[in-house]
Amino acid sequence: MKLFRSINLKRIKRALKSRSLIGSILFATSLWGYTSLNHEYTPFVRIPLRVILPDNKAIENPLPKNISVKVRGSGWQLFYLMFFNSNKGCTVDLTDRDISTDEFIISRTDFMKGIQNIVDAEPIDVVPETMKLVIGQLVTRKVPVNPIITITPRDGFVAMNKFKITPDSIEITGNETTVKNIRYWNTERINVEGVYKPTTVTLALSDTLSTIIKKSLNNVHVTFDVQQEADITIYDVPVRIRGGILPKNHIIKPDKIKVLVTGGVKQIAEISQYNIESFIDYTEIINDTSGIIIPKVEINRSFNKFYTLPKYLYHYRVVKSVN
Repeated sequence: MKLFRSINLKRIKRALKSRSLIGSILFATSLWGYTSLNHEYTPFVRIPLRVILPDNKAIENPLPKNISVKVRGSGWQLFYLMFFNSNKGCTVDLTDRDISTDEFIISRTDFMKGIQNIVDAEPIDVVPETMKLVIGQLVTRKVPVNPIITITPRDGFVAMNKFKITPDSIEITGNETTVKNIRYWNTERINVEGVYKPTTVTLALSDTLSTIIKKSLNNVHVTFDVQQEADITIYDVPVRIRGGILPKNHIIKPDKIKVLVTGGVKQIAEISQYNIESFIDYTEIINDTSGIIIPKVEINRSFNKFYTLPKYLYHYRVVKSVN
């Protein structure tokens, strides 16, 4: 019994020593942090950059989203600036400037004047010190939206390849040279997994050119159909010759094939032999030296996959013997 009490006392003493050690470390760390935060520092802080031009002008070259500002302040002031001040930024307002050429240089003075909402700390320098703008006329153009989406249905289901995009186009405004070279606008990439029914998702439009291009919208809705997977075999699909007529001394065997089609159950229900065409090009026949030709298949609907049986056609050339 005495041995048991002795062991318990030793455990209690060790626990108290450990707690005292941890408490001492925490106190020392807190004291060091408090003392350090009272010292003065001059770090660089990244802040958002915004450039405002006259109404009829636009920037051609992409600008950085942020610039680096060297600030002077106590640890407490800098701690607040870096982690809690969400309003800090630099706005270079050029609306009253006479911009008569295609180029304009933002100076260090312009940057320093544009720094806003840095409370208590003092801005003392900026990087970069200057920035070149390539400027042109402001134009607006409508472009189609291109969704970047990968759909992975649940097992036993298949996604239809046709999307409904709402709206299917947006207006973009920016420098004439830049805007005229944009043929479509991508969305952000998205992966949709495990779907088994018609679905609508919201896609954010890409903001890669946000510093020089304004978009009329930030999001679009994409609707796609997901159906249970099914397959069907279409028999006796005739193989036709495109671009000419089969020469009399040439034979293609077989002249009819089977086409196996996989798709959504609603798609499959609407398909028939008249929806499918199999063919080979006339030039393939004339130029063939192997005796094997792969038939091509066209289906007037967008199916996920299909293949033919047989996969190959045999091409014979009849040569009359000379006696």
